[in-house]
Amino acid sequence: MYKSQHIITLKNYLILFVIAFACGIYLAASLGLLFMFPILIILWVIFCVLLTLLIIKGKRNAVKVFLLPIMIIFCFVVGVFRFSFSKAVFDDKLVTFKDESIWTSGIVSSVPSETSSSHSYSMEFLVCQADHKPIDPETIILYIPKSRGEHIREGDKICCWTTLKSPDRETDFDNYDYFSHLRGKNISLIGTTHNANPDDFKSPEGLTYSIKELGTLIKNKVVFATDKLLYDSTKLAPILKGILVGDKSDFSDALYKKFSYAGLSHIVAVSGMHLSILFALLAFLLQKLPTSYKKSLLFSVPILFLFVAAANFTPSICRAGIMMLVMIISAFLNQRYSPINALFISLAIILWITPYSLFSKSLSLSFGATLGILVFWKYLMNLFDFEIKIPNFAPERIASFAGKALKFIVPSLATSFSAFLGTAYFSALFFQNVSWVQFITNLWVVPAVTAAFCLGFLAVLLFYISPYLATSIFYYPLRFLLGIIYKTADIFGKRKFSFYVPENSLNFATFVLYTGIVIFTYFLLKALYDIKKEKSGQKGRQKIKIS
Repeated sequence: MYKSQHIITLKNYLILFVIAFACGIYLAASLGLLFMFPILIILWVIFCVLLTLLIIKGKRNAVKVFLLPIMIIFCFVVGVFRFSFSKAVFDDKLVTFKDESIWTSGIVSSVPSETSSSHSYSMEFLVCQADHKPIDPETIILYIPKSRGEHIREGDKICCWTTLKSPDRETDFDNYDYFSHLRGKNISLIGTTHNANPDDFKSPEGLTYSIKELGTLIKNKVVFATDKLLYDSTKLAPILKGILVGDKSDFSDALYKKFSYAGLSHIVAVSGMHLSILFALLAFLLQKLPTSYKKSLLFSVPILFLFVAAANFTPSICRAGIMMLVMIISAFLNQRYSPINALFISLAIILWITPYSLFSKSLSLSFGATLGILVFWKYLMNLFDFEIKIPNFAPERIASFAGKALKFIVPSLATSFSAFLGTAYFSALFFQNVSWVQFITNLWVVPAVTAAFCLGFLAVLLFYISPYLATSIFYYPLRFLLGIIYKTADIFGKRKFSFYVPENSLNFATFVLYTGIVIFTYFLLKALYDIKKEKSGQKGRQKIKIS
C-alpha cells in the first residue's frame, strides 16, 4: 500500500486537532454560548465514556481507537472556551465609555480611506488618552467628515471629541459581520467625530507599541522612496507600493476592480508569496557571505520580522511568517520540515491569540490558497506530465523550445489551479466574482512581480544611500515590469473575464457542495497518481528481470 493511500496517519493528528479547535471557535461565535451549553454537556458525556473505556481496556489497540476522538473533543471544547474568554485580550477601559462622547487623543495608525458613501474618511486610531487621562493604547475605527479629514495622514497625533459605540453585528451578504471583522484585528469599538486637531503628547511606551511604530516607520520609508523612484508615474507607483508593503492607499476603486477581474488582487495583498520571495532573495545574498547555512538563516529572522511588522501584522502575513519561522527552527534542530503541519500550527497560534481572526477575509484566502497548493500541486504536476507530450515527429529546435516552455508553464499552471481550488468559494463569497483568466495572466505576471519585488527591495535600500544612483539603475527596469502588470490588468480587468456570483447566493449548502467537489477532486487526482506510480514500478521491475 502506497503512503498516499493512508487517509489518517500520525502527522494528520495535528491537522485534526487544529480543525476541531477552529470548529469550536466557529460554532461558539455562530450559535452563541447559550446554545453551545447543551452541546458541551453531550460532548462531556461522550468524553467521559471514551476515557473510561480507554482506562478499562488499557491496551495499545484501545489507545489507537479511543485516544483520537478524546483529543478531538478536548480541542473542540478548548476552542469554545478560548472564544468565550476572547475579551481577555482587550483592555476594557474604552468600553466603559460606550455610547458616550468623550475627549480622545491618539495616533492615526492606518492610511485614511474614503468610506463607501464617500462622505467621510475611516482610519484606525490608536487612543492613548481618554477623558484627558492616559490609558493603555487601544485601537478604534474613527470616522471623520471628508471636509475635515483631508489633511490627516498616517502617523499624525490628533485629538477629537469622539462618540463611541459597538460595531454593527448585522451580517453582510458574505456572512462576515463587521463586528467579527474588527474583532479579528483586536478592535472592539468605532468612533465618530466632526473635527480633529493636531495634538502633542508623550508617545506610549511598551514593546508592542514600539514594534508597531517601527513597522509603520519602515512602511512609510518604503512608500516615500517608491514615490521618489517612480516620480513621474501615478499609475505604476501604487502597484509597486502594493507589491512591497501592501499599501493600497493610492488605488482607485476602478483600478482595484480591474485587478480583481484579472485575478491579480493577490499580488498587492502582502502574503506568503511576498515573504517567500524576500526569503529567497535573502538566501541568495547571504550565501555569498562566508557564513554557514544556519547562521544565514538566523540573520534572516529579524529582516523577515521587520517585513511582517511593515505589513501591519495582518493575519495572512502572520500566517506566512510563522510558517517561515517553523521552517527555520526545523533546520536548526535538523528535523524534517512539513509545510502542511506548519500551516496548521500557524493557524492554531493565530486563533489562540485572536480567536476572531477565524473571520478574517485575508486569512481565509491566504490559508485556502496555501492549503490548495500543498495538497494538489504534486498531483496536478503528475497529471500535466501524464497528459502533455511533445510529438516525436517535431523538429529538434521546436521540441527543445517546447520542452523548456513546458518546464516553465506546467508548474505555474499547477500552482494557479491548486490555489484556485483552495480559494474559489471564498473569492465568490467576498468579491462576488471568480476570475477564470487568472490561469493565463499569472503565467507572466507572477514572474514580473517576483522581479519587481526584488528590484524594488534593492532600490529602496540603495535610495537611502544614494537617491540619484538608485533612480538611475532601477527606474527603467521597474517601469518595464510594472508596465507589464498594469497593462495586463487593463486588458483583462473586465467583468467578461470573470464569473459573476450574485449576492446572497452562497450559503452552507453551497459550501458543503464546494467542499465535496474539492475532496472528490483530491481522491481522483490521488488515484491517478497511484496508478502512474504503480505502472512505473512495474516497468522498473521488468527492466531488472531483463537485465
